[in-house]
Amino acid sequence: MPELVLPTTAVHASFVAAMKEFESDGRAGDGAPRGHATAMLREGLVHAHRLGIDPVLITCDHDNIASRRVIESGDGALEDRRGDKLRYWVPTA
Repeated sequence: MPELVLPTTAVHASFVAAMKEFESDGRAGDGAPRGHATAMLREGLVHAHRLGIDPVLITCDHDNIASRRVIESGDGALEDRRGDKLRYWVPTA
């Protein structure tokens, strides 16, 4: 089983200001410019790989189609559903 790592996130103020122009409920892909969630996933996977983490576990709400598509486009393999969450293992290499 992969090592459990608790993530931290930093969001630059200019990103927050730019995102205020879009209506969104906070879900990746819902109102954000196209491609941003995929780019964020890609960069996160590169960072995890540098840390020696492979694969990573990513979760999303079962009804969040946009997030599911982003995770699956990053070669995410669905492990299971637990409650309202889908759990995907995504390779970093």
